[in-house]
Amino acid sequence: MHDLPAVTAVVDAYLARGEQGPGRGPRLPWCRWAGLLGPGEQLLGHHGASETAIYVVSGHPEFVFLDDTAGPSEEVRLRTSPDDYIFVPPIVPHREENPDPTDEAVVVIARSTQEAIVVNLPGL
Repeated sequence: MHDLPAVTAVVDAYLARGEQGPGRGPRLPWCRWAGLLGPGEQLLGHHGASETAIYVVSGHPEFVFLDDTAGPSEEVRLRTSPDDYIFVPPIVPHREENPDPTDEAVVVIARSTQEAIVVNLPGL
């Protein structure tokens, strides 16, 4: 069992420090909830105009983005562990993966909107 109230307190402290932007806190109200990726699960999309901060509670979820800043597009994979944070800017396509075939990955998600915007995509 995870102590999600303690985890959300950590996320609140993270947001108060403004780590999702250089010295600034969130520009809009944040909502938060716990989420999980089942064993082997993948989700692909973006979250509209919403900024997203993700705190990893357990498991080793991976987040995949396309980098097209220097020539041909290339996948960038961020492998995470418990207590890691990931920041996803608005309208950035990404894939959330749980490569573990048996264990779920638990995360706490905070977004800059009060609605859970999910725009599913066919590919990065």
